Amino acid sequence: MNTQSERFTNQRSEQRFNLQFPVSLGFAEGVTRDISASGCYIETSKIESIESEIIDFTFFMPGPHGGIERKCIGKVVRIEQNKETTGLGVQIIGSQLLRH
Repeated sequence: MNTQSERFTNQRSEQRFNLQFPVSLGFAEGVTRDISASGCYIETSKIESIESEIIDFTFFMPGPHGGIERKCIGKVVRIEQNKETTGLGVQIIGSQLLRH
């Protein structure tokens, strides 16, 4: 029997990396839990509702020479709520890289 997380893992077409980067969603701050070229999972403090399934978000990837900021537009494909946090599975549909 497949669990829900196994089903989501099996649907992924690209390798995911368990990397934590700070994320700004505009309406909340969070951190990536895993990330690939086409999507990511973001954990935030508890969010009561999300206004739209399309969101803008930015995350910063630190590096030896200042790092890279990735501004993204994404489609929320999954929402997981618990007592303290909200998790968002997001498919990236557009992005722009900026060096710092």
